[in-house]
This record gives sequence, C-alpha cells and structure tokens, in this order.
Amino acid sequence: MRLRFLYLLILLATLCAQPLAAQKKEMKEADKYFNSFEYALALNAYKKLMENKEPDAYLLERIADSYRLMNNSKEAEFWYAQAASFENVAPASIYYYAEAAKRNGNYDKAKELYTTYARRVPEQANMAMRQAASCDTAIFWTN
Repeated sequence: MRLRFLYLLILLATLCAQPLAAQKKEMKEADKYFNSFEYALALNAYKKLMENKEPDAYLLERIADSYRLMNNSKEAEFWYAQAASFENVAPASIYYYAEAAKRNGNYDKAKELYTTYARRVPEQANMAMRQAASCDTAIFWTN
C-alpha cells in the first residue's frame, strides 16, 4: 500500500514539474528573441506565455518594452500601466511609462509618473523633475 502511494506521489510530482519546465523553456526562447532585437517575435512569445501563466512584473515589462522598442507608445503605455501595478516593478519601467504617457498626450499622468520616478531614484530626481516640468509646459501650450 505504501509503495503504491509512493509511486503515485512520484508520478504526480513528475507531471506537475513538466509544465513548469516548458514555461521556463518558452521564457528563455522569448528572452532570446528580445535580446536579439527581434521584438515582434518576442512579443508573440511573451503573449503566448500569458495564456499559460499568471503574468508577473517581468513578463508585463518585457511586453511593454517590446512595444516601446517598436515605437508603439499606445500599447507600451497600456502594458507599462499593467506592470506598474506590481510593487517589484523596475524603476526604469516607471520612467518608460511616463515617456509613453507623455508621447500619447497624457501629460498629467506623465507628470505624476516622473515624480514617482524621482522619489524612487533620487540620483535621477533632477532630470525627472525637469521632465515633469516639461509636462506643465506641454499642458500650457496645448490648452
């Protein structure tokens, strides 16, 4: 009886481990595309990964980065917003989110994000606050 239970337990553990190994392989492949500057292929691979697993900050950042590097600021802004909901989001993603929002004319959101970036990266605070001020200028000139 115990031997049968042990075999069943080993079989179950093996079956559970296979999808995780496949996801790691798919992530490695997507990262390979991204690092080879093949952003469209990387984007497809990352989105395919989202079908099989709960998205995390890294996956959402990579999708947003792919759109940003393909000069699609609308989609980049959307995906950076998703990534920003995670506490462990990289400060660079906050900056890129602000840049995308600014390009899309969302100056109030961009200003808020530049200010957040300045708080999270004090050594870049001066630059971030200049960018936030440029949003005020853009608001003034567009109204």
